[in-house]
Amino acid sequence: MPARPLAVVAIAAAVALSLVGCTRTQPAAPQTVTTTITEQPHRDTPAATPTPGTTAGRAVDPSAYAERGGFYFLSPSGQWKCGILPGDGTANAGCHGPFPADVPTVPGSGAPDTMVRPNSVVVGSGPGMARFLSIGDPRYYPGPHTRVLPYGLVLRVGELQCSIDEAKGVTCDNTASHHGFTVSTTAVDLR
Repeated sequence: MPARPLAVVAIAAAVALSLVGCTRTQPAAPQTVTTTITEQPHRDTPAATPTPGTTAGRAVDPSAYAERGGFYFLSPSGQWKCGILPGDGTANAGCHGPFPADVPTVPGSGAPDTMVRPNSVVVGSGPGMARFLSIGDPRYYPGPHTRVLPYGLVLRVGELQCSIDEAKGVTCDNTASHHGFTVSTTAVDLR
């Protein structure tokens, strides 16, 4: 078989490549994702008047977050595990997560004479400010069916409410006392 001239092979390759560039493809059909959010009216704090630190987000149905006698949620990043634990005079909201390195030490759980890094931040239903704690049990850790609380939505249980802002972090407030906290991996605000 005689050898083909190199120019003919180069022209054939150029024509093949230009035909590939002209191929038309159909764009993928757009996909629609629907999320249903059930708003729950709240007697103590109207959604239009947020307490300090909270977002004026829409309320989620608390029953969607109910587990083991509390209301638990995860942050969208997965770094914060939080809960609102109801109770007569002992209700509280708190989170476990990666606190900034400069948070103050607190008395250790089971060893109050030893100062340790806190493993939780809590605001209660009483008049006291939010505070860091070292607790022996992972009381704010979610169960196997815990849902993510989306950014900008509010979980309200009684006078306690929590929300998550992508830039600020997790905020939990007592709407009666106006105490609460906002915490992220880089900043903390205890009120």
